[in-house]
Amino acid sequence: MRRVAAILAVALALASCAQMPRKIEAQEKSRDLLARCEALREAGRLKTHVEVVDCALQRVIDTWTAAGYPFMDLVYVWIQARRNGADRIDRGQATEAEVERQLAQLDARIDDEEKRRQDLISRGANPAPVAPETLVVGLDTLSPRPIAKPRQPEGNCVSIGPFRQCN
Repeated sequence: MRRVAAILAVALALASCAQMPRKIEAQEKSRDLLARCEALREAGRLKTHVEVVDCALQRVIDTWTAAGYPFMDLVYVWIQARRNGADRIDRGQATEAEVERQLAQLDARIDDEEKRRQDLISRGANPAPVAPETLVVGLDTLSPRPIAKPRQPEGNCVSIGPFRQCN
């Protein structure tokens, strides 16, 4: 039984190594797709940074899918974080340098999460994904914008449509 487990672990490790060139290729192609769309923004054909992300979005997803990347949820986190950062730039709430710095931090976190999952898989476990908000915690330019808090009623008043009752 131990021999079977050892053989399985080696096979999974080799499969992971074989996957590496395809992952690097997908990363490079994704960055190239975003760069091409950024060039369209610089040429005036796209107006916003969010449009740049949206321009490359489907092709980036297709690239990772074609590479057989097993953790597509991490690709979606990366894309959504990039889109959130682009939105912050467009609104004047962040600079491109701030967003790029935080994207580099997110890339490192995603790599760590991928390694964690691969390690668990190599030991025969089925890893639970980390929640997306955990991966972007502390990366303010990449986190979703907070939802505005509802206004608290003044005093002891309740409003329903045009009706307002105060005690």
